[in-house]
Amino acid sequence: MLAVSNQALCGGGNRNIGFYFKVTFPVGNEGDSYAFKTPTDFGLGGISKMDGEVVMQETSDIWEGGRSTKLDFTTTLSKGNHQLELFGSEGCCDGTTRWCFSVNGGDCLDFTTANLDGVSKEPVIPEPEPITEPEPIPQPEPVPEPRPAPEVVMPAVGPSEIYIKTIPYTSTMIGNLGGFKDSLSAPSPGGYCEKNVDNMLAVGNQALCGGGARDVGFYFKVTFPVANDGDSYAFKTPTDFGYGGLS
Repeated sequence: MLAVSNQALCGGGNRNIGFYFKVTFPVGNEGDSYAFKTPTDFGLGGISKMDGEVVMQETSDIWEGGRSTKLDFTTTLSKGNHQLELFGSEGCCDGTTRWCFSVNGGDCLDFTTANLDGVSKEPVIPEPEPITEPEPIPQPEPVPEPRPAPEVVMPAVGPSEIYIKTIPYTSTMIGNLGGFKDSLSAPSPGGYCEKNVDNMLAVGNQALCGGGARDVGFYFKVTFPVANDGDSYAFKTPTDFGYGGLS
């Protein structure tokens, strides 16, 4: 999120825009403190939510020359995956801003998936220094030198991966799931694509592949980690599947 606006992200206009941003990211250590700085041109106000709870809300203009702090906040997070959401609307004129975040009072890092995954890596616990051998005590057997504790490596959380593929879709494939799956084995031709992306903030063949708007078959595959046994996930995936779809 280094250039945040409808024009920069979507190549669209600069008036009468509604925004929704959703960021899913891992936290590697229990109790880490995250500070989010999200100045955005929400001329008609906006809301920040963390894990579904409203943390900041503003009904007045949030622009302030791209330096607004009205939706900024700091929160302490548990180990595992979390979700940040921002909602807002703009009448005119869609100014471009830049987000950043910091962990435990550190530098404010560029808001990228690489940095969000990178700071979640748990540090390796260093090997303790050997305990010095005590002075000899008269006894039948010498006192053995204590062994240093073994090195402990903690598991990391993340990263996630989003894979997309679009193909030409014909009327003979409607209701024929087997035929559709067979078509996925062929390479995507021009106007369609097959690639990995880091977000699903603009979902469509035009937005994701720069292709056409008709006769499109979609396949999306998302691989992601779950840190805690029994976590409950809710997925909202509105997509323009005019001939139906399957999750």
